[in-house]
Amino acid sequence: MIKNPIWLQFIQYFIVLLLLPLLTLGLGIWGSKVVMTESLATATPIFFFAAISLYTTFVCIPVAKYVSDPVTFSEEGMTVGEDNKASHYSWDEVSSTNHHAMMGVIYLLDKNGKRIYAVHKSTHGYRAFDKVIREKVGVLS
Repeated sequence: MIKNPIWLQFIQYFIVLLLLPLLTLGLGIWGSKVVMTESLATATPIFFFAAISLYTTFVCIPVAKYVSDPVTFSEEGMTVGEDNKASHYSWDEVSSTNHHAMMGVIYLLDKNGKRIYAVHKSTHGYRAFDKVIREKVGVLS
C-alpha cells in the first residue's frame, strides 16, 4: 500500500499548488522587467528558469489530485482511494504509463489515454509500487 502521511500531503500541496506557480510567475515578471530595463540577452537565463518552473508545475499538478488517495496493489491490479470512493483497476486496464524521470512522476493511463493515477517518487511505498508497475505495465518515457 502506498499512502502519504498528512505532513507530506501538506508539503506536496504547498509546493505544487502554491510555491511552483508563484515561482513561475515571479520569474516571468522579473524577466520581463529585465528585458525592459536591460536586454533580452540579460533576461534569457531568467526565462530559462521560468520555463523549467512552468514545466515542473504542469507535470506535478496532476499529482496533487492523488496526493491524499491511498493505493493498494497486488498481482491482479490496484485500487485507488478507499471505502465508497475507491476505484479498482486490473493491470490489463492500465495500458500505458507516462514517466517524467526528471520530475520523478509517473502517470498511469487507461486504454483511452485517460489518467487514472499519478504518483511522485516522494510518496511512501513508491519503490515497491514502481517495481510492480515496471513488471506489469512497463514504463514509457
